[in-house]
Amino acid sequence: EGLRKRGIKHIAIISGDHDAPTRKLAESLGMDRYFAQVLPADKAEYVERLQKEGKKVCFVGDGINDSIALKKANVSISLRGATSIATDTAHIVFMEEGLSKLCDLRDIARDLDRNVKRSWQLILAPNGLCIAGAFTMGFGVMMSVLTNNVAALAALANGMLPLRRIAQAQAESQLEQEKRVAEGLANQESGGRDERLGTVLAEVALTEVEVEVDDPEAVLNAMTEEAPIVLHTNPPDPSAIEIETEPAIPEAPPMRFEHLGECLYERPLKQRIDDELKRAILDAAERRSDQLPFQAGFRWHSSEPVLMFQSNLLPLSAVFAPGRLAIHAKLSMATRMLVTEGNRRRAIRFIEEIADELGL
Repeated sequence: EGLRKRGIKHIAIISGDHDAPTRKLAESLGMDRYFAQVLPADKAEYVERLQKEGKKVCFVGDGINDSIALKKANVSISLRGATSIATDTAHIVFMEEGLSKLCDLRDIARDLDRNVKRSWQLILAPNGLCIAGAFTMGFGVMMSVLTNNVAALAALANGMLPLRRIAQAQAESQLEQEKRVAEGLANQESGGRDERLGTVLAEVALTEVEVEVDDPEAVLNAMTEEAPIVLHTNPPDPSAIEIETEPAIPEAPPMRFEHLGECLYERPLKQRIDDELKRAILDAAERRSDQLPFQAGFRWHSSEPVLMFQSNLLPLSAVFAPGRLAIHAKLSMATRMLVTEGNRRRAIRFIEEIADELGL
């Protein structure tokens, strides 16, 4: 449905399975056509058949037998975890084992196409006007140079628009993370107030009540005669109860990590990190490293509670400070252009899963 809203008019399945399950799958997914019982070597022929019908074909495959069809298609897509020959042949490789990013890919491609066409218009239109003006309106050299430079700067500014959108998306993500951290801190403070109130009520409930009796012998005689005694006394005032509290320990100044770059993610940390947890975090990161969309090594900072990502593509730092889990990155202009927002989100989810696994 998402692809059809984005202008994809024809979707088909090419499968080596039998006709019945392939037809059922195609009907459930709303496919326009399906090809069943296709031999591995014949998939490329079906791609050529669709192309001869005047269609631009985008083929998605992940196996060895898909490599020829991937090569024949106008656009070919493979997935993470696919065979090496499929990923080497495909034009695009998704870093996730699924097709959830197909709609995002279509949006990116369409926006890029519009941006390129707009840049050409910004260059050709002023220069065409300049040429016409030189023959009909007497444009001189200075006017021609000025028109050409203005057109070039306009095209350059248009080409930089995607970077502005990336910065806006990062700002929105940062605002959402700050709201999440504020909500977590508010919940912690609310829980602390409820706990202190429960402690006060418990002290009130366990307070001893002393009652003065004018005639103890009468009370004793009445008790031996099994006569009920009703003692009336005022309950203690909770506000008058003094609760002994431990002297407040002065808090250490919060650690600052601005030198690690821009903060991409932040949330409260449930427990303090010790050497044993550091080893567990490092082991979990190395065990899960294949889940990252880029290759990276890991090591702890020598003096700070920071797990360093050793990666040329996206250098990250995961901060496990007291009461605070944060992810920082030094994002240069080249890094912003090469690393997508989706890759940054996957790196953040990578740290979140490790923290959840260890109860942090």
